[in-house]
Amino acid sequence: MNRTGNHAKYMANLSKGQEFYKIQRFEDALKYFTTALELEPHSHWAWNEKGNALRRLGRQKEAIDCYEQAIQFDKARSYPFPYIGIADIYREQEQYSEAIAYYDRAIRIKRHPWALNGKGICLHALNQTDEALKLAEESIRIRPGFLFPYILKGDILYERGACRDALRSYQTAFDLIHGSSTKLREEVKGKIFRCIEIIDREPPREPDDDDSSDVKRLLVRLRSEDNQDRIHASYQLDTLAKGGEAGEIIRERPFDVLGRALDDSVPDVRRNILWVLGNLAYRGYSYEVAESGLLTKMAAHLDDPADPVRSAAAWSLAVVAEAGQGIAVADSGAILRCIHLLYSKNHEVQACAALALDKIAFYASPEPLVRNGGDIALARLLNVQNDEVRFRVLWALWSIACRGYVDSLCNADPLITDLKRCAQEKDLEIRKAAVSIIGELSTVRDRSFLQQKDLEKVLLGCIGSKSNRVRGAAIWAAGLWADAGYAPMLIQAGLKEAIRWHRDDRARVHVFNHSEHRWVERSIGGIADDVLKKITVSSHPIPSKPDTPEIIAVPADQGSPGPDYRTAYFVAQNLVEHLRRGDLLEARKSALHLEEFVRGGILENLKQTREHLRFYSDEGIDEIESLADDVELLKEDILREAMR
Repeated sequence: MNRTGNHAKYMANLSKGQEFYKIQRFEDALKYFTTALELEPHSHWAWNEKGNALRRLGRQKEAIDCYEQAIQFDKARSYPFPYIGIADIYREQEQYSEAIAYYDRAIRIKRHPWALNGKGICLHALNQTDEALKLAEESIRIRPGFLFPYILKGDILYERGACRDALRSYQTAFDLIHGSSTKLREEVKGKIFRCIEIIDREPPREPDDDDSSDVKRLLVRLRSEDNQDRIHASYQLDTLAKGGEAGEIIRERPFDVLGRALDDSVPDVRRNILWVLGNLAYRGYSYEVAESGLLTKMAAHLDDPADPVRSAAAWSLAVVAEAGQGIAVADSGAILRCIHLLYSKNHEVQACAALALDKIAFYASPEPLVRNGGDIALARLLNVQNDEVRFRVLWALWSIACRGYVDSLCNADPLITDLKRCAQEKDLEIRKAAVSIIGELSTVRDRSFLQQKDLEKVLLGCIGSKSNRVRGAAIWAAGLWADAGYAPMLIQAGLKEAIRWHRDDRARVHVFNHSEHRWVERSIGGIADDVLKKITVSSHPIPSKPDTPEIIAVPADQGSPGPDYRTAYFVAQNLVEHLRRGDLLEARKSALHLEEFVRGGILENLKQTREHLRFYSDEGIDEIESLADDVELLKEDILREAMR
């Protein structure tokens, strides 16, 4: 009882100390950290916090002693911050070699942006600028909202004479400065003005017709005062990107020019430039597009007043997502805007928005889409009298279902009625997409949702289709239903006999392999053989009443999802937001939800965070923002797992 009471007092003092530290009352913070350590003298967390307070008070020797104590009591050797604290002190004292040694020890635990940037500053001071620039760029990739690596990068680029690139980096840093950092703000502003002065003295860069490439000339023409000239140049750039000249465009480092062209007053120019960016991603340069910083601006064009620009923005973001940058696109602010575009009266805009949501759901996660009601908005468009819209919507719904969010579709009424109608349409691609979703519906946890819906009859009708694609998809869907325990229902509906007719079908189709998470090419006959085996080996009896198909219950542990770090990334984002707002209840819900998608060390760290949340809730402590930093670290680990 006494131990529990001491822990409660320890946590209360630690929390109070963090509050004072945030408002820069370091003496008061120090008192509370000291009291916390009297209650739990082996807390590496409290020793580190005390070291931070002492450091801010200029008591560097005492701070280092506290950091060393934190290192000693960190039995798991999983806490990088005391190493970073010691390294920062040595760096400020210009003892760069000693600082680098401690930064390296921190980096071995975790490649935290503070440690990477700190080491970069030391290397820059030692004239090892190549390695310093790499560390600054890595810090930015890990945490784009961390301003100091942008300053380091700007300093290095400025020294190399790349004033335009340095200016862009400084401007990003300036935009990230918050609060009352007047000194830092003035420092960065001075660096910006220094770059502008040099750039203003540079002569205009007009390429020589004989020595310059087509790409260079086109990039220059994008700055022309003639509207038609800019339209033609942007169109030609898109033609080059589509025609295999994307590498030539990338070599010219065009993103500054393209970024300015996105703000052009002429809609045709904005549309063409969006297409250029999409085609660059399609040709293998999605990483460069994502790293250019233009994704946010591309997403902003989803609100453009011109319909062609909005559809071009959605299409381009879809291509970037599919090309390996799904998480970056999801983070760009595109999701809510695309959901809003689903309510447009323009069918092309609706189709492109559905395409973007499809690629985000599949290549990032459906979680933010579902959370914001995107599944319901998509399902509503199944009644639109436009084949392209329905086709794109169906595949977006399929991506939501196959990525583990099939249960959310149960709320999209009347989804089943619309799917049954789509599965009977003349358009073969729409039929294939509809029957593919029906296959995924077999895994819904609420089995009553499927009772007496006659979906097995829909599968039977599609198995009899003359189209290879529809027939193959229907047989594959029947296999998913068999896997889920519906074999008796399939037998009762006559699917076994229907599938048997196709065992010799050598036509090849593409189906989605869930175990390998990729599309594979299979013969219809091979698929039919596999499905028949699944149905035949079923030990479940055929239902005695044909009017009420038997629904076989699946054990509870079968429905739990496995590791899914892409989804975990967005759940962790929600958790951070709740922590920043001080919403204990929602934070605990998000933490519990997050545990479903992670494993190993990440799961263990998450459980510790949830234990802290439970304690804060029980003790009525409202200040929980400090835990958000711990979750930010977890989110970085999750992102690395998601990108593997």
